[in-house]
Amino acid sequence: MKADRWPTFRLAGQDASGTIRYHNPLPGAKEAPQCQGTCCECSAVGLPAKLPENVSSTDPDGLCINLFAPSQITSDQRGHRVALTQATTFPFDAALALTLETPAPLEMDIPIPVPSWAAGPMEIKVNGERTALGAPGRCTSLRRKWAGQEVIRFTLPMRFTTVKYTGLDQAPDHVDRCALLYGPILMALNDTQERICTAPATLPGLLAAVTGRPLHYEVPGTGYQYLAYWQVSGGFTCCPMVQP
Repeated sequence: MKADRWPTFRLAGQDASGTIRYHNPLPGAKEAPQCQGTCCECSAVGLPAKLPENVSSTDPDGLCINLFAPSQITSDQRGHRVALTQATTFPFDAALALTLETPAPLEMDIPIPVPSWAAGPMEIKVNGERTALGAPGRCTSLRRKWAGQEVIRFTLPMRFTTVKYTGLDQAPDHVDRCALLYGPILMALNDTQERICTAPATLPGLLAAVTGRPLHYEVPGTGYQYLAYWQVSGGFTCCPMVQP
């Protein structure tokens, strides 16, 4: 799994209290979270705890954003104390705002990462003006003389994609199983019958957002509903059969 998808997938390994699930099956039902004291369980606990340390980082020539999460970092840059505040509710909303504050005009670099899963180029604005267009899988350098309080805004280009399942649990009659992703998020279908009558390429076009429930999407008229894998409970599958 690519690094910029891993944090959202790993969320499924915990329940609301932080207890770890040892296994994370993709069809059926999730295991009950428990404390078994296994080596994998203990190792897994460390990753969520370390994620906040890696949201932002410093560089001799500027400040870097590594993960998209509400945060603030302060750093001494050539004798000036600067702060970068990230405001976002990602992954529930794709819009982000970065506020940079400097006590005096200072030239430095703010690299903006564009994830490999981005649906296309990402427009980046500084103080409301388009400044750059970032390419998926690359960092876009915003090097300029910053002064006072300035705001960087962008919206992550998220879209639905389907990925053919190629594992051992193949469906009968050579019917394809397909996972559904929304940006970096693995989605789960709230149904164990595991069959949707459509072509994989047209599945995203059938989905309608459920009002008031972020990351919940329904297939109107079917009773099917997709939601983020870490949110699902009860019977589900992440790789249903998808067939016209």
